[in-house]
Amino acid sequence: MVLRRRCTSTAKRDANLATGHSDQDTDASRRFLGLPPSVVTALIILAAVIAYFAIGTIMAGNDDAPAASASEAREEFVVLVQDIAPTEHQDVISLRGRTEAGRRVTVRAQTPGQVAAMPISEGTMVKEGDIICRLDVDSRRAVLEEARAAYTKAQTDFDAASRLHEEGFASDAALKSARAQRDGAAARLSRARLDLANTDVAAPFDGVLSETLVEPGDVLAAGAPCAIVADLSNIIVAGGVGADEAATLNPGDRAQVTLSDSRQFAATVSYVANVADDRTRAFRVELTAVNDEDIPAGLAAEAAITTGQGQAALVPRNALVFNDSGALGVRIIEPTSTDHGTVRFMPVSLSGEVDDGAYVTGLDGQALVVVRGQDYVQQGNEVAFTTARNGSMQ
Repeated sequence: MVLRRRCTSTAKRDANLATGHSDQDTDASRRFLGLPPSVVTALIILAAVIAYFAIGTIMAGNDDAPAASASEAREEFVVLVQDIAPTEHQDVISLRGRTEAGRRVTVRAQTPGQVAAMPISEGTMVKEGDIICRLDVDSRRAVLEEARAAYTKAQTDFDAASRLHEEGFASDAALKSARAQRDGAAARLSRARLDLANTDVAAPFDGVLSETLVEPGDVLAAGAPCAIVADLSNIIVAGGVGADEAATLNPGDRAQVTLSDSRQFAATVSYVANVADDRTRAFRVELTAVNDEDIPAGLAAEAAITTGQGQAALVPRNALVFNDSGALGVRIIEPTSTDHGTVRFMPVSLSGEVDDGAYVTGLDGQALVVVRGQDYVQQGNEVAFTTARNGSMQ
């Protein structure tokens, strides 16, 4: 074993001699600046890491110009605009509602009693004074005869007292008492006649018996409803509108009404409520027209009310947008060159709607309204634009 180690050392020494290096030279080569090999290795790795990040930073700095160019390319957004200017326009308010009778009255019994007959059936045309509900007269006729007899006696007594007073055989007090008795009997007779007459409930005006509310045999109290009579000589279209629209409506404004059965007729505003409905918060509006076409009550109707004339611009519906505050408006372009400009939001108010778009007020004269791409730009954006030809949206 000792011999083998010596041979190995001898061989190693011979190799060093052959290459011109000694053992001391080999140990020196394993050290750098007097540091152990492990420390040297760690320093080399650290240097490599630092070099890697330094090269990445340099490369990123060199790419700033292309990135900026790409960003600029993304920021330039092309929108389609339409050159729009306000024109003279009649403001129109839409009203949805139903037809109603010009007059509709609930006829009530003026005296208590049992219903004896309903001479006229529902849906029948009636004239003023026609009997639509007849009550049983019961003992009213006998009461009337009794009141008539009492009046006749009271009148006879008064006549006798008057003659005696003229001849000086009756005092003034006796004459006044006889007169009071006669007047009281006359009042009871009048009441008995009226009570008997009220057993016949009559139509208050010409119209149609739209609904009967009782049947023969029913017992009615004074003031109880008996039937409903409607006057359809005039027809009313009633509906509700918002506060802003109600403020612009006035009695006499013209309207064009279209019924659910496609019939059309002209009408005028006859009533605009000053108080909103508690449930719907809408203001009731009534349109009145002469019913020349036997239009029934209860049909769905839609009316276009003309409220006046003013300046309004016709814009495509898709051009209308809402800003972050919820305001309705359009986005326009303020040109900075022939094909570039700045986006601006302009609030508008609806004035009416047609098949081609919507009429709005609020545009400051002629404007380039964004009609395509308006949902992808915001206030202050710099964009490129192209103009729609002949108002085409294609």
